[in-house]
Amino acid sequence: MNTRRPLVLFDGYCSLCSSVVSFILAYEKNSDLIFAPLHSSCSKNILLKYNLSADTMNTVVLIKDDQVFMKSAAVFEIASYLKMPYRIVKFGGFLPVLWSDFVYDTIAKNRFVWFKRNEKCFLGGGENSSRFIDK
Repeated sequence: MNTRRPLVLFDGYCSLCSSVVSFILAYEKNSDLIFAPLHSSCSKNILLKYNLSADTMNTVVLIKDDQVFMKSAAVFEIASYLKMPYRIVKFGGFLPVLWSDFVYDTIAKNRFVWFKRNEKCFLGGGENSSRFIDK
């Protein structure tokens, strides 16, 4: 499935993840990205296509031009869609993956301890609701 537009799969129940998606929506240079919660049937089907299990997903996933980016690689690639000065985060991609994924994994592992868990899945809203698929 080539979505034509880059697709961000995220944990809609994670308040940190939902806040990051809101940040992306607010500071994206163009409205290129579309979003789907990891727990949606759409995401599960897409993950299956790329031989990834939705049950073990503990990361943000970006699918762009049939390439899959996960963990810190997804963060750095998503940053390239943001306005300046936020776009500079993409240069973190020059860090060793072992380091950047260690930081990412530490945050992901503790996200429900450090940040709350949403009662409902985040699906955007208002003018951005059309950018969320499989609600």
